[in-house]
Amino acid sequence: MKKKYIITIGVLVIIVSLVVFFKNVADKNLKAMDDDPKHYTNNIPGEYSNLFKQKEKIAVIRTEESNFRNPISDFYYDNKFWIEVYKVDTSIQKALSGTVLKNIFYESFKESHISYDTVYSTSDDNMPFSVQYKSGNPGKIASIHFNLSGSNRQVVVKKDNLIGYFSFLKSFSMRYNESGVIDLFVKSKEDGILIPSEILFITNQGNVYIVMIMPKDKFQVVGPQSFKEVLADND
Repeated sequence: MKKKYIITIGVLVIIVSLVVFFKNVADKNLKAMDDDPKHYTNNIPGEYSNLFKQKEKIAVIRTEESNFRNPISDFYYDNKFWIEVYKVDTSIQKALSGTVLKNIFYESFKESHISYDTVYSTSDDNMPFSVQYKSGNPGKIASIHFNLSGSNRQVVVKKDNLIGYFSFLKSFSMRYNESGVIDLFVKSKEDGILIPSEILFITNQGNVYIVMIMPKDKFQVVGPQSFKEVLADND
């Protein structure tokens, strides 16, 4: 009888803990929406479009603007690729003066997940993957820690101002110190469907940009080196 009583109490404690946890997450979501409202435009910042070879091939989907982040732009390129561009909110411009991207860039290749008890905003488009950015201020950035999970993984380019990866993507994440909260998390929405993707990090005039290149159609065959069709000045 005593054992049954202890088990019952234990179950109740777990239930109450879960209720409190999900309520806290819900409250954080509501606060994040109030503190950091999003709005959308059909314009791409010039510094983003300048990264690409032929601006006339860009078909804008949307650009998301908020109080804390630089714009996040989604568009189709050449009616073939879905592309997202984001200028990393960075305090490392000074650190990049006289150095190269690889000196502040760290890579890993393992399974990952979003940081629990952290609020993320999720893209609501019809693409077969989700893109989640942490809500609120990204904070000060001293380095970039990139993790990639997927099959047929390749480093497609590694230069002073450009680092790029190809994979049949399961997920990838980006954080700004080794044990920090994940700031960006991207994953396939459908189990078993891995999307051919290139993820590139570009430095230009002390700024760091992340560029995601994926096929417009999830069944389209897109191989590594797609960035050579797309990016300007990548030779």
